[in-house]
Amino acid sequence: MIEFLNYNQGFVMALLTAVYVIATIILVWVAQRQAKLTQQSIDFAAKAEKAKYRPYLVFDIVYEKIVAYARLLNSGASPALDVKITISQRLKWKDNDDGIGFIEKGVSFLAPNRELSQPFGWTGEFFEQYPDLKFSGTISYKDAEGHAYSEAFSLDLSYLKGMTYIGEIDLGREVEAIKKALEKFHSPTFRPLVRTIGESEYIERERELREAARQRLQGQVQPQPATATPSPQPSPALTSCAQPPEAKSEGASEPSTSPATIVSRPAAGENDTGRATSTGRPAA
Repeated sequence: MIEFLNYNQGFVMALLTAVYVIATIILVWVAQRQAKLTQQSIDFAAKAEKAKYRPYLVFDIVYEKIVAYARLLNSGASPALDVKITISQRLKWKDNDDGIGFIEKGVSFLAPNRELSQPFGWTGEFFEQYPDLKFSGTISYKDAEGHAYSEAFSLDLSYLKGMTYIGEIDLGREVEAIKKALEKFHSPTFRPLVRTIGESEYIERERELREAARQRLQGQVQPQPATATPSPQPSPALTSCAQPPEAKSEGASEPSTSPATIVSRPAAGENDTGRATSTGRPAA
């Protein structure tokens, strides 16, 4: 072996040199790879640190308490500048041409953890305006250092169809209404209407009152039966123009048959010159 090496010193040196060179190349490649990985790690850490403090904008359409809201939230740790939103369908009230303010005009500055919310539709109107309930668009904005961001969004609200919603009761308002009702009962001016007759009798009496009022308006008041009520006394409003009857003489066999005229005041609906004339015998 030694003799072989002594006779082939040049070949052995060349072989060792080649192995050294190859090993050196491998070490250099490994070192470069390691440096590259280290740089990538540094860049990733820098990006992660930067992303930690960058703005993050989220656009969403929320359906709460039978009202649809368009919402824009900055969930990042830094403000967003020059915010602009484009959406496939224009969001607005059914009978109003004005759209969502922060969509139509944009937002120049949106602070961290700040949310913008604006309603744009009730239950029936919302489902009538947007039957497919699908919305898509983009959000573009910048951070404080001027880096631009553009993010796409896609919303599918078809799951809202067929859902049941239950409204909420304002307990404070209900309690206040009960309190006012109780105060009304205790008020000295409160006079409850109490009916002590039967339902059928009440309906019949109301019908008679309405019929009597209608007849009075038409001037056709029906006379009361003589057997039911005593004959009415003459009204003080009537003025008699007849001469009082003379006392019956002892020789007179019959009372006088001279006519008597009675002039009354005009009734409701008659002219001022209306008169009622009756002819009869004077009382004995």
